[in-house]
Amino acid sequence: MSKIKDDIYDQAYLDHNRISERRKFSMADLSGRGKEANIEVNWNKLVRNKGFIKMSIGEEEVVLSREHLYAILFIIGSAAEQEKMISPFLKKTRVTKYQKLIGITASKDIKRGEFLNVPLEFTYSPESHQITIGKGSMGVIKRSLENIKK
Repeated sequence: MSKIKDDIYDQAYLDHNRISERRKFSMADLSGRGKEANIEVNWNKLVRNKGFIKMSIGEEEVVLSREHLYAILFIIGSAAEQEKMISPFLKKTRVTKYQKLIGITASKDIKRGEFLNVPLEFTYSPESHQITIGKGSMGVIKRSLENIKK
């Protein structure tokens, strides 16, 4: 059995930490009243692996979704804590941005032989070999064509 490193940035830890069996956790009450907050996951077949969390303090119980609890922790966290919470889910990709002026020679509907200069902006991702034309370029091309038609 391999030992899983307790590191939230490690994908093996993230995959391993998806609890599928019943687990109970207790947290001490910091107010000094002597009660504990109990947290339980997968307490029966209906909720197993559904992302529900049962919290109880004394005799009072509530059931929360894991997503709501995570959102609350995210909202009340500092910027540094929020960065730590989202960093395992973000992926950095290096892209190259190009800007080029393209010359087009018209053959129909425009004065024959008229030359158009159109600025083009696009990005290239070497990882996926994908080219994305910038929205600004499409607007310039459209406006240029509209002006020519007038």
